[in-house]
Amino acid sequence: MEPALTEPMVKVIARPILEKYGSLRTSEVKRHFTEFYTPTDLDMIEKKRDEPKYLQIIGNVVSHQKQRGNLIEAYNNSFEVVLDPESTAPDSAIWRLLVSDGTQLEVISEQEVDDRQSGATKRRPRIHRVIKTDWNAVNQQRTAIGAAGEEYVYGLELDHIATNTPYDLERVQHTSRFTGDGTGYDILSYTEDGRTAYIEVKTTTQGPDTPFYITPREYAFLNDHYGSDDTWLIRVSNFQTGPNGYYGDIKQFSAADVIDGFDFETTQYRATRRHD
Repeated sequence: MEPALTEPMVKVIARPILEKYGSLRTSEVKRHFTEFYTPTDLDMIEKKRDEPKYLQIIGNVVSHQKQRGNLIEAYNNSFEVVLDPESTAPDSAIWRLLVSDGTQLEVISEQEVDDRQSGATKRRPRIHRVIKTDWNAVNQQRTAIGAAGEEYVYGLELDHIATNTPYDLERVQHTSRFTGDGTGYDILSYTEDGRTAYIEVKTTTQGPDTPFYITPREYAFLNDHYGSDDTWLIRVSNFQTGPNGYYGDIKQFSAADVIDGFDFETTQYRATRRHD
């Protein structure tokens, strides 16, 4: 049986939600959560407050902070939760993204929140719903080579950040470890001026022109960020494991490079029985 959501997982998955929307109340975090996470059978068990268990776990982040007596608390150097002292609801709070200019963290501005939420409303990629691949599918489809390639690029990205913007080092996140392809990218990192960067990794032991598979969500994310300079596909070719770690050739493509420079072929369909 697939594992249930935990509080540490909530704190990881909340990050891409707030990257998209900027600032949300707990009720809004709960509403948007399934854009980045597909509840398991264990998550859907109702325990109290007529809520599925996974929604209660989200609320527990707030209620446990309240028990610690912290009006404001930051999580993973990525976002902060601000309690509402006037409310009697156990999970009443505002979740706010923390942003960086490469030297210090600060709370996202109201204007930036408006811009992100307006953009989230206006953008209409071809496939716009974020779908988290279930763990069985992840285990079947994500090969050991693909996982190792992600680790390789993640390590390179940590080295790059440590050299150029060490302040952001602890904020770099290997997101796909927790969400599969649910976010449409594998690694969340930062540019040298503190802006968020999104990295998708595709790895092969063969040459750089070897075709690769891309999920509907990954394609949608690239399409959604077409023309931006914050989204990259890293192609790792001739990948191998050596005595001192991983080795491979790296080529970087922007979202526009991928959308315009590759042909996409439908290789399989999912069939659902009709009930007319």
